[in-house]
Amino acid sequence: MYSIKPIDRMDDYTLWTILGDETENLAASGLRITGKYSLEFDKADATAETKIAGAYRTVSLNLEAEGIQLHDKIQWAIYLSALTDVANCFVKLGSSASNNVQWTVSDTSLETGWTLCTATIGQPSAINGTGWDPLNITYMQIGVTFDGEDDALEDIKVDSVNIVPCRYTEDNTEITMDGVSVEANLDALEALVTAGNALLGTIDADTGNCATDLAALETLLAVGTGAMASAQAVTLATDDTQFGAIGSAADVDGNIHGQLEFIGTAASEIEGATETIEAAVAADGGTAPTNAMQIGGYASDAVPTALTAGKIGAFWTDLYRRLILAGYDAAQGALTAIDPTAVSGVPSAPAAQTTLTAPGDGIPVNTDGFRCHTWAVTVVLNTCTEVVVRIDGTLNTGYGTLGLKSTAVATAAYAANIVTLTGSGTYIIQTIDGGYKYQKPVFVSEAGDTDSTVTFQYRGSN
Repeated sequence: MYSIKPIDRMDDYTLWTILGDETENLAASGLRITGKYSLEFDKADATAETKIAGAYRTVSLNLEAEGIQLHDKIQWAIYLSALTDVANCFVKLGSSASNNVQWTVSDTSLETGWTLCTATIGQPSAINGTGWDPLNITYMQIGVTFDGEDDALEDIKVDSVNIVPCRYTEDNTEITMDGVSVEANLDALEALVTAGNALLGTIDADTGNCATDLAALETLLAVGTGAMASAQAVTLATDDTQFGAIGSAADVDGNIHGQLEFIGTAASEIEGATETIEAAVAADGGTAPTNAMQIGGYASDAVPTALTAGKIGAFWTDLYRRLILAGYDAAQGALTAIDPTAVSGVPSAPAAQTTLTAPGDGIPVNTDGFRCHTWAVTVVLNTCTEVVVRIDGTLNTGYGTLGLKSTAVATAAYAANIVTLTGSGTYIIQTIDGGYKYQKPVFVSEAGDTDSTVTFQYRGSN
């Protein structure tokens, strides 16, 4: 066993049950040595004649799995306010109150107040019934035995029952540590220490001076130095070709010095590359580095080609570095709505907006840099008598109604740049010249009923 094995830290008194009516007032106490609480109870003058106050609980221990050794210790702390009527205290481990192994500490080893109780695993005080199965321990009992059944004592406390590793046993010729035997001539070692103490002399209690025989001490040191000088030296085979000469050229497949030189050179190059990258990176809003990194794309005046699933694709830009996205119209240099029927995802002609079945906004179109924009509006009145539409535009934020130029259908009526359509069909609407960044169609209202539909289609510019 190489570490302390806690059995119970006594932090939860509800896991415990009193042994009989001689035990009263089982509770948790804040007066403890470790953990949150200790286990507290009283010895009462009751009808039972066991002379014992204590408690028991179920546990689950496999001492074989924990590597418990015979020389390991079992320890617990106990608090007793008086020892007048106390005979001993004990811990039992086993399978029941009748079958267990018991370790007892007598009153002569106990103190008033807290006492750390220690017993050796291999030297139990008693084996009760059939003893225990160290592979399957399910029962633990702690208690205090008194001189008579009518004795009483309040506020008995027990804290932290543990099995503690004992790392060595020794005799005069051998030390055993963690199962490894180390031979030692302790008699000779003791003689050497005694001789050394004699040579060093004693410290004068009045003056503090050390009456050391320096000549004798020098002799002792000389003997030790000579012994070290006669020891067998350990020599490295410096002529081994696998080591190579110090300063060998870098070579990943060469001798050890060459490989170390290769590793050092590579690490230096990696450090330099890292510093170069760090110099090219700046925080958002910071000053641009002299040699800033750029993330670019593929410049082309053609429609981007399709990729297969799982491939890596570069960004595409037009020849003026404008990013090409799905819906990009090269003739306009602007985005249009995505045509869901286009195989490549990029429409070859102006695309249909989403059809609106109630008043609301259509999809905005990027018209930045172009003028004279044409919209087609397809109306299905159903049982409605008319619909009202308009085109809004914006330069940056916030949309406003755009001026309109003309209509190709006589049933379209203009008023304050708002178009009233009183028949089903397709209408052509043109906005006035103006460099608006985005344009957005709007289904303003419907009359007579609420079942009309309006489809807006951006037709481009000229």
